[in-house]
Amino acid sequence: MNPFSQFEKSDEDYEIPPFINQIKFNELIKQENYQDAKIQQFDNFINNDISIILNLEYLGIQNLNERVLIIKENDRILDVKSKIQKQVLKDYNVEFELILNEYILSRNNSTVKEEQIKNNSIIMVIIKIKNYLPIHIQTNTGKTTVMDFDYSYPQKVINLKVAYQYKEGIPPDQTRLIYNGKQFDDNQYLIKYLRNQDVEEKFKIHLLLKLAGGMQLFIKMPTQNQIIVTLELSTSIDEIKKLIEDRTGLSIYEQRLIFKGVVLQEGKTLSYYNMKAEDMIHVILISNDQEDNNVSFFFEYPNRNMLLQLMIDKNLQVSYLKEELRLQTKEDFFLLIYKNQVVDESWDSQLIKIFEPDSTFIVVNQDWEYKGIQLTMNLSDLTIQGIKDLQKSLNFLPSQLQLNQFITQCMEIIPHKKEGLDIYQKCPIENILAIKIWTSNLVYRQINIDLQNGFYDKWKVFLKTLLAGLKHCPYFCGTGYRGIKNYKNLEQYQQGKQLQWCQVSGLSKLEEIANKFTNTEGTFFEVKLLTAKDISSISQFPDEEEVLLQPFTCFMVERTQVNHNSPLIIKLKEIPYPKSIDNVILWVDDNPKNNHIFIQDLELENPEISIIYCLSTAEAVNIINFYRVIVTKVIKQFRVVTDMVRLENNKMNYYAGIDLIEILYKQFQFQNQILVYCSDEKNAQKNLIQRGVQGNYQVTNSPQKLKQFIRFK
Repeated sequence: MNPFSQFEKSDEDYEIPPFINQIKFNELIKQENYQDAKIQQFDNFINNDISIILNLEYLGIQNLNERVLIIKENDRILDVKSKIQKQVLKDYNVEFELILNEYILSRNNSTVKEEQIKNNSIIMVIIKIKNYLPIHIQTNTGKTTVMDFDYSYPQKVINLKVAYQYKEGIPPDQTRLIYNGKQFDDNQYLIKYLRNQDVEEKFKIHLLLKLAGGMQLFIKMPTQNQIIVTLELSTSIDEIKKLIEDRTGLSIYEQRLIFKGVVLQEGKTLSYYNMKAEDMIHVILISNDQEDNNVSFFFEYPNRNMLLQLMIDKNLQVSYLKEELRLQTKEDFFLLIYKNQVVDESWDSQLIKIFEPDSTFIVVNQDWEYKGIQLTMNLSDLTIQGIKDLQKSLNFLPSQLQLNQFITQCMEIIPHKKEGLDIYQKCPIENILAIKIWTSNLVYRQINIDLQNGFYDKWKVFLKTLLAGLKHCPYFCGTGYRGIKNYKNLEQYQQGKQLQWCQVSGLSKLEEIANKFTNTEGTFFEVKLLTAKDISSISQFPDEEEVLLQPFTCFMVERTQVNHNSPLIIKLKEIPYPKSIDNVILWVDDNPKNNHIFIQDLELENPEISIIYCLSTAEAVNIINFYRVIVTKVIKQFRVVTDMVRLENNKMNYYAGIDLIEILYKQFQFQNQILVYCSDEKNAQKNLIQRGVQGNYQVTNSPQKLKQFIRFK
C-alpha cells in the first residue's frame, strides 16, 4: 500500500475548473506579410471578436447595471442592438439607444469597425426618447417652468441647469435638482434619472428646484484648532483660502491646503478632488522666507498616450503621491516606474524629495499582462532559510497534523532518492518538498482560489519555494492534457479567444491519465505547451506524469469540439509573456528543445532572468509589438536571440533570422541587441549587408558567445 495514498487529490479537487481572465492580443501580424511588417491579424491569432461592456444603469431597471457582450467587427449597429435585446433585455419591454463617447450610435447600417468600437469599449444603453423632451421644473414657490430640452445628443444634468439659468437667471451652482427623492449629480447624464414609465407618460418629468444647501467640511489649522465650513462642490480652492483668511486672519499667502496627502491647487474645485461631506482639509503654515516645497513631476501613461503633470509637496510621503494618481485617474492598481525601478510598497514611507524635480514616471495599468510580472516582483525580496521557513509559512492551514505527517514521510524517502536521481542531488531539499506538497491534497484547492482572487500574500513563501524548485525541473515542450468533470464553458473558450489561467496549473503528459478525470458533462483540454516543467520525477504520484505551469500563464483557443454525450474538447496554445522587468530574453526558435540546456543553466544562475519563447518570426514581432510599452519603458535589459532557419507557415524559411532583424530595426526602430545563432556565420553577415540592415546585432556560431550574450555580458 502506498503510504501517501491518504494525501492523493480527490475527484473533488480535480473538478476545480481553471480560473480565467479574458485577455486580448491586438495589432498582430500575418506570417506571409511579415516582410513588410504590416501589423495585421496573425493567422494563428485571428479573432474578430470584440468584447464590449454595456452600462445599463441608465435604463433605470433594478439589479441591471453592467454586462459584457461579445460582438463582431463587421456587425452592424442594428445587429448589436438585436444581440442586446435578445441576450440582455429579453425580459424587458424597453426601446433603447446606444451611446459611445457621448455620441448616439444612430447609423444602424454602419459597422462596429466603422464606428471605432474597440475591445473593452464602454457603451451606454439609454431609454430611446424623441429629440425634444419637455421637462417641468417646479420651485419651492410653486412656479413651474416648462423647457423643451434638446436630446439629439446625450445631455448632462449641468446642461439642464445652464439652460434653466438662461430662462430664469438662477446660476447652476445655486441649485439642486431633486426627483423622486434623489438629488441629481451635475456630471451624470440626465437620462440616468429617467424611468421607463417616464417615457411612457409623454415625457412629463417634474423636478423640484431647491436652493443649494452645501456640505459640511472640517478644516484643521496649524494650531490644531478645527473649523467647520459649509461649502459647495463647485467651491474653488482660492475661495476656501479666502474664507480661512476671513475666519482666522491667516493670510492666503501663508496657507497650503492638504487633502489626503495631496496639495490642493488654486483654480481647482472641491468636485475636482472628489470631496465628500465631513472630509478633512489640513492647513500647513508657510512663512514668507520659507522655501516653496512644491515640486513638479510628469507621469506618462503609454497605454493611453497620455502625459499628466502634478505639483505636490516634496516633504510628503510617496504614498501620498500614489494616492493623488489614484484620484486623478480613478484607478486603484498600477505599476509606477521611476528610472527603471518599480516604486512598490517599500517606497511608501519615504519622502517625495528623493525624486528629482521634473522627473518623468511611467505609469502602467496592472492589466492581465502584468500579473505575472507583479507576482515575480512580490516574491523577489523574500529570503527563505530552508525547510523551517517553508513549514512555518503554512501554519495557517487547518490540516497541520496531516501536513506535518506528510513532511515527515517525505523526509524519510528523500535521502534514498538522492542516490539515484540527479534532480534530488542538485535541487535544495525545501524546493523538492514544496513540489511534493503541491502534488498532495493539502494546498491545491485553497492556493488556487487565493491566486484567482489576488489575495496570495500568505502563500508567498510557498510560491517562491515551489517556483524555485521548478527551475531545477526539465522543460516539457509538447501537448499536455487536463480533464475536469461536470464543467463546460463554451462561451469563455470560443475559438480565437485569448485567456489567462490564474492558478498554478497541472496537466498530464498522458492523454489516458487526463481522461480519467472527466466525464460526459465535463471538459477535456489539449494544450500546446512551451514553458511547462516536468515534475514527475519528484511527484509523490509519478504515474500521473504531471507537468506544471506558473500562475497567470496565457493561452489562445485554437479549436473547440462539441460531441453529443462526450466531454467538451478544447484545444489551447500557450502564449508567451515576460515574467520579470529586470533581464528579459526573447528567444525565437521553432525547436525550443535545442536551447533548454542553455536556458536551464541560465535560470538557475540568475532567477531574475525571464525567457519569452517564440516559434516564428511573426510571433516574435507580435510579442514585441504587444509588449512595446514594457520593452521600451519598463524592462531594464531586453535582448533577442534568434536562430536562422525555421519552418514557418508550413514552409522552410532559410533566412528567418535575417527577416526578423530587418523588421525590428527597419520598421520598429528597435534599439536593443539581437544575436543570430546559426552555423553559417559568413553567409548570414553577407545577407544582412545586402539588405542594408543596420543595428545593434551580432551573428555567431559559438556556444560560448551565446552564453555570454544571454547573461547580458
